[in-house]
Amino acid sequence: MPSFLNRYPSTETNRNRARAGWMYKFFLDVDIEKSAPRTTDPVALADTNNPTMNNKNCNVCHQRMDPVAGAFKMYDNDGRYNIWGNDVLPWKYKDDPNSGYQHGDTWFRDMRTPGFEGKYASTGLDTLPWLGRAIANDSRFGKGTVSFWWLPVMGNEPVIAPQDMNDTTYNNQLALFNEQDRVMNEIGSDFMRNGYNAKDMFVAMAMTHFFRSVSVSDNTAIAANTSVGGRRLLSIDELEAKIEATTGMDFMGWTASAAHMRRTNTVLTSNDRFRIAAGGTDTRNVETRGTKETAVISNTIHYATNLIMCGAVIKDFDTNGAMFCGIDRNTTDPTKLKNKIVELYDRFLGEKLTTTSLDVVDTYDMLVLTAKERRDNNKTWATLDVECVWEEDRGWEKYDGNDPKGMIYAWTDVISFLLTDYKFIHE
Repeated sequence: MPSFLNRYPSTETNRNRARAGWMYKFFLDVDIEKSAPRTTDPVALADTNNPTMNNKNCNVCHQRMDPVAGAFKMYDNDGRYNIWGNDVLPWKYKDDPNSGYQHGDTWFRDMRTPGFEGKYASTGLDTLPWLGRAIANDSRFGKGTVSFWWLPVMGNEPVIAPQDMNDTTYNNQLALFNEQDRVMNEIGSDFMRNGYNAKDMFVAMAMTHFFRSVSVSDNTAIAANTSVGGRRLLSIDELEAKIEATTGMDFMGWTASAAHMRRTNTVLTSNDRFRIAAGGTDTRNVETRGTKETAVISNTIHYATNLIMCGAVIKDFDTNGAMFCGIDRNTTDPTKLKNKIVELYDRFLGEKLTTTSLDVVDTYDMLVLTAKERRDNNKTWATLDVECVWEEDRGWEKYDGNDPKGMIYAWTDVISFLLTDYKFIHE
């Protein structure tokens, strides 16, 4: 809760209303601001007689929002709990002779009593735990929880109900919304009925056609509009972990020592490196991570992978690692090379190919041509001709970078395009 309160601070005039709105959105999937029409008529909004209580154009939202705002009454605008047990009301309000404030008040007298959906909060100071229990017992909490986790699990935002009945795709959009709403309600009901077990909920979400389907085979309303089983851009944390798992190399800088390569600073996930450019967030200035591959994100990922791939390939050959086990730096046999390419496509992209597949043949041709160019130019060192962190950080003190046949360098090219392939950075 402290992190939530700090992330969503309040002000003397907002009076926790924004926090109440996010509580409804996050836990009940209710967007209060969209729950009723909002007039822009200056006459309707002209009165100054406590409009949030008395103006029907205002209280249509505030009658739900303000009681929940009151449940935060013991936390100040920055989210700090009042350990003294008096109040956190602003002095401007308490010193105003027209506010109605009386000594001992813990909430504003010109707002509704703290509570939730027509129920008053328990007496005393700790009304927030009461609110948490009330929300968890609300029938909308199950679906709200599923909706909250929909984007992280499915990779796309939940669809919203269409508004324009004149839209030619209205019926299709409505069919999609109804199907997704049915699935969410079903999973949410099971979640609440079975003791709020989040693990079971995630499994149930992963078992739906929205997550598991690879493609659609008809032109029905739902099939025409939904991205079932669609790939999503991996977050930078996921991408970094995936690169480390597939290459066997920590996605960091390396400093050689007599015993081992010492981890230093991350390339993608550190705030002072490429975290923002690669689509990440810092939870303060940039709050939403990138979900679509832009030119900046793509170029950053390409640059970052260039920093790791030569060291990863050299280390793998020198230690008989997972990527190139079964061959060595001098292997040039066509059959062995093609079989290894087949393995790498499966390892990095999950594609089941054969040695005669077009992608494998093209990759083999590139591999052989690159190695030949290295030999023709008498280049027998495996690192790239551009910036190489492994070289700069004296990686050669630990792993052998000799490459007499140019094959390590050529394999680095192969790993490079596999690491930056659409199917690798999207899942």
